[in-house]
Amino acid sequence: MFRLLLPVVLISALATVPAAPASVASGSIDVTLRPTEQLAPGASSLVTFGVPFPRDTMTAADLSTVRILSSGKEIPAYVDQLTPWWDTTSVRVARVQLTRAFTGEQKITVAWGGAARAHNVPTLADVRSGWHKVAGAGTTPTGGPTYGDAHNVHEPNVYALLPKTWLAASGLKNGLAPMDDSVAEQRIPPASVSASYPGHLEAEHAMVNFFYTVTNNDDRLTGAQTPLTNTHPFLTDPEPWLYDRAMTMHIGYLRTGYYAFLREAVRNADYYRQKLYKPSDCDNGRCVGSFALKNPNATAGWHDQKYSYNESLATTLWLTGDTETLSHIEDVVKVYKDVANTPAGSFYTERHIALKLMANTIAFEVTGKPEYRTAIDDIVRALRAAQLAPSDGGTVDGGIWHPIGIHEGTQETTPITSPWMSALLVEVLARTWSVTGSAAAADLVLGLADHTCGVGSYMNTHALAEQSGGASLRFPHYFATRDGAGHGEYFNPDEDFEHSYDAATSVMWGAYFAKRAGNTAKMTSLKACGEQLYTTFSHVVTHWTRPAAPANNSDAYRVNPAQKYNWWFKHSSAFPWLASTV
Repeated sequence: MFRLLLPVVLISALATVPAAPASVASGSIDVTLRPTEQLAPGASSLVTFGVPFPRDTMTAADLSTVRILSSGKEIPAYVDQLTPWWDTTSVRVARVQLTRAFTGEQKITVAWGGAARAHNVPTLADVRSGWHKVAGAGTTPTGGPTYGDAHNVHEPNVYALLPKTWLAASGLKNGLAPMDDSVAEQRIPPASVSASYPGHLEAEHAMVNFFYTVTNNDDRLTGAQTPLTNTHPFLTDPEPWLYDRAMTMHIGYLRTGYYAFLREAVRNADYYRQKLYKPSDCDNGRCVGSFALKNPNATAGWHDQKYSYNESLATTLWLTGDTETLSHIEDVVKVYKDVANTPAGSFYTERHIALKLMANTIAFEVTGKPEYRTAIDDIVRALRAAQLAPSDGGTVDGGIWHPIGIHEGTQETTPITSPWMSALLVEVLARTWSVTGSAAAADLVLGLADHTCGVGSYMNTHALAEQSGGASLRFPHYFATRDGAGHGEYFNPDEDFEHSYDAATSVMWGAYFAKRAGNTAKMTSLKACGEQLYTTFSHVVTHWTRPAAPANNSDAYRVNPAQKYNWWFKHSSAFPWLASTV
C-alpha cells in the first residue's frame, strides 16, 4: 500500500491561485539610459526597452496612459504591448521606443495610469537599427577572451536600466527579491572579502564576485604567461553554457538592476541564439533547437538536448523589445519532443523532463499557444502520477523514483532519484504554477522538498570541515537510494556539497507551499532543512574563495567547472525571497 504524505493532500485546495506581485494601477518608475562606449558622444540613437508589469496593472487600452518624462516633461515615444498575461486581459510587458542624443547617462521616468500620452510616436521602428555589432579584439581588460569583431554579437547602443525593486517584483521570474543594498556592482577585492557574512549575504556577494570570473574579468595573471590559462572558454566550449548561462546573468540583473549583468546577459543571449540550429540547418529535422557548440554536426541522428534553453531568449525579448529570439523560443521546444514524460522508457532523468517543461512553459508565456499549455498539463500530470506511484512499487515519499539504468544508460535496476536534478524540476514547477495555477505542480514541489529532506540528503562532518570547524552539515545526495545511504558508486561528499544551494531553494519552495496550505509544522521543518543546506553553501563559497590570488596565478573566486556558476545561481534565484517569506 502506498503512503501518501499528508502535506501533499492539504496543499491542493490553496494552490490554484498563484501569488503575484500586487498590481499598480497608476505609478511611475525611474529608468537610467546608459549609452555604450561605441555610441559617439553627442550622437542620437533609437532606444527600445521593455517595461514589465505585474498582473492586472493595465489592459492594452491603458497603454495610452504610458508617458515618458524627461526632467518632468513628456517626450515623444512609441508604446505597445509586447506580451500579455495570457490568463487575464492585462499587459505583461510594454515596449517603449524613443530617440535621444547622448553625451552620457540620462534619467527618464515611465509613468502610467494618469493622463493620456500627448506626444505619441505612431510607428515602431526596426529595433535593431538602435543596435550595433560588438567591436574590438575580443579581449577583456584583464586579458581574457570575450566578444569582439569575429563573433557577430549585437547589442543595443543604449541600455535601459530599471530599478531592482521593480524588476524583482514585476513577475518576469517568480520569487525574486532585490539584492541587499550593500551588494555593489563591482566584486569585492579578494584580499578584502570576509570569511562569512550575516544572514544570506554570502550568496548575494558571491553572485557578483564569481560573475567576474565566468566573464573573464577576474585577476590578470602575474608574470609572463601566454596564453592565459585561468579563463573560461565560453566562445568555443559548450560546457560553460550548461544550465542557461545567459539566464543566470539575467537573474543577476533582475535582482540588482546593474548594467554589468544586463549587458553580459544580452550579449550572451545573442551569441547563444546564433548557435541554436534553425529548421533550414537540417531540413527541419532532428537538429532544430539544439546547441551547435555541443552538437557540431547538424545532420547527426542524436543531439544532446540538455544544452537547449529558451528562458534567456524570452527574457531578452522582454527587456530589450527585440524580437530576433521569437522563432528560436519555439524551436527549443522541438528538441525535447522525444523526451519521455514518464520514467517508463529507456531513458529518463529529472533534468531532461525539467528542461522540457521549462521549454513549453516559456513558449506558452511568450506565444499563448494552446499546444504549449496542453504539453505543460500533460508533463505535470505524468510527473504527479510518477510521484504517487513509484516505478519500484516502494513507499511514496515525494521523489520521482526510477531505475538508475534508465538514468545512466546501464542495465542496473536499483531505484534512485537525483535530488540535485530535482532542484531543476522544482524551479520550473514553481514557474509553471505561477503561470497556470496548477495545483498538481504545487503538490509536486512539496513532495520533492519532503523527499530532499528525507532520504535525499544526509549529514556530514568531514567535507568542508576546514570552513565549518567540523560542524555537521547537510548535503544533498547525487543519487538518493531507498535506504538513505545514497548510491555507493556516486556517493562523494566532496562533490555533493556543490548542489547545496539549489537543493536548499527547492526545499524552501516546499516550505512556501506548506505555508499556503496552512501546514505550519511542515513549513517550519522544511525551512529548517533549507537553512541547513544554505549553511553548507555558505561554506562552499568560502571554500572556493582564495583571497591571496592573483599572487599565485589563481582565480580569486574559482568557478570550476564553469557551468557551476549557473547551477549555483539560476536554480537558486528564489532563495532570498523564499527565506524572507516563509
